[in-house]
Amino acid sequence: MSSEEEHLKVILEYLASECREGRALGPMDPGQFSHVYRSQFGLVPKSTLGKWRLIVDLSSPEGKSINDRVSISQCSLAYVRMEDVVQGVEAMGRGSLIAKVDIRQAYRAIPVDPADRDLLGMICGTGAQVPPREIVGVTADSWLDRTDCRKKELESLHGQLAYASKLNEEFKADLMWWMTFMSSWNGTAIITPIEQGHCEHHIWTDESGSFSCGAVAPSQEWLQWRWSNCTPDGAESVEESILWMELFPIVLATAVWGRRWEELNVIIHCDNMGTVAVVNSGYSKAAPVMHLLRRLFFARAHFQFTLQAVHTPGIQNTLADAVSRNNISWFLSQAPNAERVRQTAIPRSLAALLLDQHID
Repeated sequence: MSSEEEHLKVILEYLASECREGRALGPMDPGQFSHVYRSQFGLVPKSTLGKWRLIVDLSSPEGKSINDRVSISQCSLAYVRMEDVVQGVEAMGRGSLIAKVDIRQAYRAIPVDPADRDLLGMICGTGAQVPPREIVGVTADSWLDRTDCRKKELESLHGQLAYASKLNEEFKADLMWWMTFMSSWNGTAIITPIEQGHCEHHIWTDESGSFSCGAVAPSQEWLQWRWSNCTPDGAESVEESILWMELFPIVLATAVWGRRWEELNVIIHCDNMGTVAVVNSGYSKAAPVMHLLRRLFFARAHFQFTLQAVHTPGIQNTLADAVSRNNISWFLSQAPNAERVRQTAIPRSLAALLLDQHID
């Protein structure tokens, strides 16, 4: 039996098992279900011999996938971070224990709304592909604890990694981020207490697409950046452009004020839910947005403060809104100390760093 035939046999056996468990329906004639959106899928081996993981690529084809139709302002995923673990331990106190729970077939336990089932069709065949990123993760897991292997297994591993080793520009930008940060890091990270209210520091930001963006600190310190035709290169939609423009003043604020935020819990107030989502998750599919996120998290790591974005309705974000619209006279009337502390100057070198994506 050829490798393709063997792979197809495993797929069909797996699907038959899923159908018996009532977690899938089929096979079906595509002609009778033309309204069903079908995504490519494949199987990758788990670390347990004879066990397989089903991978449904809802991000393919790019630009026409199911995930492309999901607004990040409504749905976003943020994994548990080390900071979350530290805060949990701190909240529970000395002597607390940490446990990691792995729920078997967790996603299969979540029911799908009947109205959404026509979005989850799967197309099967010998040409079914698996996203390279999934192959790398699963392959690494299954080999870490092994001490020997057969030649055929090693050749198979080489083939999987060769397929997955399409390193794009985003990967290289992330690698450069780490190289730059590690060259200046002293190896110490500060755990910021979460119970002390005085450790919170609030920043309000906003942008006006017609003129500028701005940020305001509690001391009524403020900054403003005029767009002057500097829009994000590579933004593929209006939503991506808005995300970039809302994120820009946040990154500016962390860059120019961040050195004074050591050991503080910084709360960013923003009226755009999509921006709040990408700041808290640290990820966006849009390259221009990722460029700014790398600068944001570099400042956070370098100056050692924690960062959280919260959604604040525009009606409650009036000072930052006034700065972004260049309504400075009204802003100064509402924030009398702002005139005394004056506007924070933004170095040209910093602006160039944020605007030039080619340095990633």
